[in-house]
Amino acid sequence: MYFSCFSDVDECLQGDPGPCGYHANCTNTPGSYLCSCFRGYLMSAEGCKDVDECVLAAVTGLQACGSGAVCTNTPGSFTCSCPAGFVLALDGHNCVDVDECNFEESCRRELGNVCENTDGSYTCVCQAGFREHRAACVDVDECVEEQHVCVGRGECENTLGSYRCVCQRGYRGNGTHCTDINECLSGDHGCDVNARCGNIIGSYFCQCLQGYSGDGHSCYGQSEIPIHAV
Repeated sequence: MYFSCFSDVDECLQGDPGPCGYHANCTNTPGSYLCSCFRGYLMSAEGCKDVDECVLAAVTGLQACGSGAVCTNTPGSFTCSCPAGFVLALDGHNCVDVDECNFEESCRRELGNVCENTDGSYTCVCQAGFREHRAACVDVDECVEEQHVCVGRGECENTLGSYRCVCQRGYRGNGTHCTDINECLSGDHGCDVNARCGNIIGSYFCQCLQGYSGDGHSCYGQSEIPIHAV
């Protein structure tokens, strides 16, 4: 009587990456072995191949990522990303709108403007004196855009969200109604004590008295003329 003993060969231990190749689990069986692909891979004649979940979803209609999200295939898996104005939800598949009005500063809400959230963005509702420009409320320079907003002797000064009219130098008033200042009567002039002050509209002039020389702001008698003035 003859006996022959055969010991099983564990094919899974032979070589690298082994008989199943990469991306697969090898399970030894009596006289053979079994291959099972990792998750995200499918068995083919060449071994386990990556499944493009993004393409598969488009073919089957089963969305890998939620509506509005961008699917990107990766080895054995996929990732979902969201466009600007959205963030990925905790489930990793869906996009959630970002309410920019919770943190934006471009609308200048402290000045009375309003921020309105929209799907993926926001808009500014600007009050009078501001203009919406590139999702921000910017000041309108009324002095440039409405050049005759101040009349008469008033001059326009732009302010944030508005403007004001101020009287020109030599005039007083509220900027809308300006009257000439008589500097000679108010004493708000620089004439020498030996000069005559003459008021003119919006200004004044100084003229040295007879017997004095100078520009009216500085007048000298004949014996007082400084050397540099001779």
